[in-house]
Amino acid sequence: MPDVNMVGVDDAPAQRLYFTPAIAREILRGARAKAKDRRITVSLDLNRSRAVVRVKAQKAILPNGIELSLNSLRAISRRGSKVFVLQDGELVSVERRGNYYYKLMATDAAPTLEISGVKMHRTEGCCPYVQAEAIVRTVVRPGDRVLDTCGGLGYTAIWAARLGADRVVSVEYDMDVLEVARLNPWSEEYFFDSRIDVLADDVTSFLSREPAGSFDAAVHDPPHISRAGELYGRQFYFEISRVLRSTGRLYHYVGEPYTRRGHKDIHRGVADRLSSAGLEPTYVEELAGFVCTKRR
Repeated sequence: MPDVNMVGVDDAPAQRLYFTPAIAREILRGARAKAKDRRITVSLDLNRSRAVVRVKAQKAILPNGIELSLNSLRAISRRGSKVFVLQDGELVSVERRGNYYYKLMATDAAPTLEISGVKMHRTEGCCPYVQAEAIVRTVVRPGDRVLDTCGGLGYTAIWAARLGADRVVSVEYDMDVLEVARLNPWSEEYFFDSRIDVLADDVTSFLSREPAGSFDAAVHDPPHISRAGELYGRQFYFEISRVLRSTGRLYHYVGEPYTRRGHKDIHRGVADRLSSAGLEPTYVEELAGFVCTKRR
């Protein structure tokens, strides 16, 4: 288990440029135009803004003046949903190999994190970033002290701060996840907003050290139950309930209602355990999780 520490750096990173297979194909299509000096408007920060790329001869000229060969973009165009970042003049995929295989995965909006083939956010018909806002709005109020149990890419913590939380404590055990988050342009506020404390720690150990009634609200968005069953257990729910104030609120992502084997009703078991821990759960289908209030 890693030592507890604050994860952050002193200065914001220099502007990075990002490429996905879709962006590479868009530039290549523009390069086929007949004009000698072609200009293609694309996003180079994973759908946060738009920039102009010039194509001249067999090179793409980026806004910062760096030139990329069209052959390098052709190679990227065949790489599925991977994300590449330009570092020291070279395109490097945003991925990590540790206990699992981690990669930043492009979407039509904000990226998601994929761990060994499993996406950590819902992406079909929704944007992970927008979904995080909707989730946070169910439980966070201005002035709250908020616990984010499984930090991930930091979207939950970012929205809690944006919506007025006085302090957000975001716990993330997996250092590989944090390293991917550092390279995600949508996660910058996670590391540079002074209201967000990012802790590299095991959330169960963290909770055991926290005094009762420490938080006004909590967002619990764990990996699937098949990978992190202890984070769906009765004892864990008791600890969450204990650190919430008497008026505390909890959102708990659960996801699909059935396991693939045996069709066990996960929702019913989660609801029963939450209730036994002193929480009143209400399932919100569009958010695929339970919104809970602490029973007085």
